[in-house]
Amino acid sequence: MPAARHCIAGMLGEAKPLLQKPQAMMKATEAKFSIKEVAQRFRVHATTVYRLMEKGKLGFYQIGGRRIVGESHLEQYLAWAEHKAGSARERNSRSDVRNR
Repeated sequence: MPAARHCIAGMLGEAKPLLQKPQAMMKATEAKFSIKEVAQRFRVHATTVYRLMEKGKLGFYQIGGRRIVGESHLEQYLAWAEHKAGSARERNSRSDVRNR
């Protein structure tokens, strides 16, 4: 077991995982944003940003107790949102054709 992902529970205890799932490494050159900055950028409340994170729609890095959103996370979320919006438009246009 990799030592970086586990700790010793006690002197004679078993190794227990520190992280539930491994997180990607943060790139040094990647732009990073706080929750407040993401909320301002998308013109939403910070609670909305937390909800997106909890639902797994917006990725983030956990550093101690602080959550940092990388530029790559924002790009992935925007791509997902655009795809979702495109699918909804397509469904609506199909239903418009059927209703004629």
